[in-house]
Amino acid sequence: MDTDQILDYRVRRPLKESDTSPVLFLLHGYGSHEEDLFSFANYLPEEYLIISLRAPLSLGFGGFAWYSIHFDQDQNKWSDDEEAIAAQKIILHNIDYHLKQFSLENQKV
Repeated sequence: MDTDQILDYRVRRPLKESDTSPVLFLLHGYGSHEEDLFSFANYLPEEYLIISLRAPLSLGFGGFAWYSIHFDQDQNKWSDDEEAIAAQKIILHNIDYHLKQFSLENQKV
């Protein structure tokens, strides 16, 4: 995975904008996408800028994952640790990117 990639995302601008608007990043679960948690945006504080990120791995059928999860015949599961570490770097890179894009470097995250 390219840890410098900019992920697809969805944004809700603050409904009550100010110079100190905090930002909230939403990260969906395995098999979901950036729209899933974004449906809760209207229930979150109006002063927040909300950015929902889409995980980098496509699972097909509109689902995405931050890293692979594997199952064997006995239904034991394990995660791809290298992909999970790369996903952490991608998430941090995207947070930094969006903070700069929206001039929020000094805001509450």
